[in-house]
Amino acid sequence: MKNKVFLMDTSFARENGLQQGVNSALRYLVDNRQVVLPQMDLDTLFHTKILSMSPTNRIFEHLLADNLMDEYCFVDTSLSSQSTPELLTITDITVDLKQITNARVILSSLKEFRNKMIVNIAPLIQRTREGFIKVSDVNELHNQIVRGALVSSYYNCNDDMWLNPNLLKYICQTYSMCISSVLQRLYNLDVPSQMSIAAALTWFMMNRMTDAADDMTIQCDYLGSPLSIRNMIEMFKDTVDDVAQFDLVKLSNLIASIGPDHMKGFNKDIFTRAMARSGASYITMNMALEYPPYWVHQILYALSGNKVYLSNLLQKTRLLKSAGAFLQDLDTCRQFVPTVGFITKGTSNYEPDAFLMNSNVVNADSSENIVFSYNESDNGFSGIIALLNGQNIKCTFECDNDVAYISNKQKNIYKNLSYINTDDLYKKSILRSMVKLGAESFTIEQAKENETFNLDSVRIGLDGTIIGKFTFRDTRGFIKEFEKDITHNFIIGE
Repeated sequence: MKNKVFLMDTSFARENGLQQGVNSALRYLVDNRQVVLPQMDLDTLFHTKILSMSPTNRIFEHLLADNLMDEYCFVDTSLSSQSTPELLTITDITVDLKQITNARVILSSLKEFRNKMIVNIAPLIQRTREGFIKVSDVNELHNQIVRGALVSSYYNCNDDMWLNPNLLKYICQTYSMCISSVLQRLYNLDVPSQMSIAAALTWFMMNRMTDAADDMTIQCDYLGSPLSIRNMIEMFKDTVDDVAQFDLVKLSNLIASIGPDHMKGFNKDIFTRAMARSGASYITMNMALEYPPYWVHQILYALSGNKVYLSNLLQKTRLLKSAGAFLQDLDTCRQFVPTVGFITKGTSNYEPDAFLMNSNVVNADSSENIVFSYNESDNGFSGIIALLNGQNIKCTFECDNDVAYISNKQKNIYKNLSYINTDDLYKKSILRSMVKLGAESFTIEQAKENETFNLDSVRIGLDGTIIGKFTFRDTRGFIKEFEKDITHNFIIGE
């Protein structure tokens, strides 16, 4: 996504110096590795019983069932005598280390922290005299874990859309209608003015979740007819000349320009003050106004029975009726839970089917059979792709020893493997290798007809080099194998 925003780049994070607190938090983690909870305590955390299941609790259970707790590092800062950095004391901030450049360098050799989301459970537990822990607020624990999953999924998204179209439309509808209803009451707006502002809010949030923001906004029929929505978008573009720089300040200016005359003084400060007390907390709602994962978490928080003003807004705007479908869709969306652990080695805990047909990983269509897994011995991720007339070819991605991830270049090449030029592969890549291995009595046509050789697997290097591993049967019937760089046999996209 071209207009994806990062947590530490939100205006709230910048204005409150959250980035400046990162270095002290990293130093603390390096110096206090004893604060990491042992497995025995983790078992207590994850299996504390809940009296009634809320939507947030259900998503947590889904994450737990898919072995995604390895994406988190749970710490108890009370185990250290050193003063806790402010960033680790603010439970409203998801500290996702894979999004912090310094962390990827400083913590690369510390497996317990590397690419993890840090959850400080000190405020959520009590310790017995024997040293065992007891969870005092299991719902807040699950809130932080699910919020972290949303943050990680959004960050890991390498497709042109986060989540699916139905979810995006509901997210934008709740965002635009709830906020516009607050502004309607504040400025006594008529219906046309409110709907124009709702369209601007929808377009803003949609731009942060998909590259097809214009088309997706036009599909939001709660705003009016497609033609009227298209005309409003063109009007918005006259004010917002660069969508990549479309932030809360410019959104506020846009709202002021399309609203009635008595809204001309509307600005970002008024905007944030009007909404800050309506969600789970002042901090999370401020960040949710410009950061999609946090807004989705606000919806979950309200739908989980917590008494916040956002619940009243959802009821007032008649969006509670469709909330059930939203929750079901979110829990089963393959662009959410299956992508939470896409980058880090936590994916090693997935069953293979967890990555089946995951478009965020390989942008597959329904004709491809794709399964992802992770194997330490392979030093990389491995997958299976239907290639060469339906033959299943194992594909291994080489990766760095310190940070196991698939690079964008590797993913781009993998997506284009189906464009293999089989004729070119036979004529250029195979012939010389077969001759060197004693297959000179075979012609290319005979090799193709008799299926005397086979492409068994593909290895994609960090630099994008594609190495094919072949086996063939020589004139005496013996099976031999060789590897060949076949990069030039593929059409690699941009």
